[in-house]
Amino acid sequence: MIAGVVAEDYPEETREALRLTVEALGAPVAGVAAACGYGRRTEEAAAANLGLAARLAREWSVR
Repeated sequence: MIAGVVAEDYPEETREALRLTVEALGAPVAGVAAACGYGRRTEEAAAANLGLAARLAREWSVR
């Protein structure tokens, strides 16, 4: 499953949403993605979203 929970303006809430998703699944997710895609974001917001997604992926890959 790819968890579409990443919201660049809400990093702590995103982190919690990812934790809750993993807890509910009982297994790690295969990846993380934007909560609402990139088509509605500015280029800067999309880059910030990707940056947060990358940080979260690194955090969760060492667990």
